[in-house]
Amino acid sequence: MGTAARFYGLIVPFTGQGTIPDGSLVVVGSADMSCTLPSGADPTSGVIGIAKREGGGSYSDGETVDVVTSGVGAGIAGATITRGQLVTAFGAAGTLKPAAPGAGVNDMVLGEAMDSAVAGDRVGILVNPHLIQGA
Repeated sequence: MGTAARFYGLIVPFTGQGTIPDGSLVVVGSADMSCTLPSGADPTSGVIGIAKREGGGSYSDGETVDVVTSGVGAGIAGATITRGQLVTAFGAAGTLKPAAPGAGVNDMVLGEAMDSAVAGDRVGILVNPHLIQGA
């Protein structure tokens, strides 16, 4: 992330299910007010936001996870991302990739990239989870 800028909006506490690294995309868990990593790439529902842990590291199962649900948070690129692209889950690790659903296919996106990045980089994301459909 070129500027390392983070402008958090609403941060919501959720109970983590499994190990959740700082900067991961998280989805709705199996219990009320819980979150977990996605089960795979291109989820079609349940995207909440980006896990944020002060100082980095990971949350352990059962810990309270701070989730950035609006504003600009720092996600982790799992593929090359160009600023302005909508991003979604790259896979079960919670990293990000450009959203590119096929014609008539739904994809739930986390938001819009504010920076360009390559795999492994931190990337600023304007968090705005919503569903898109390929044209």
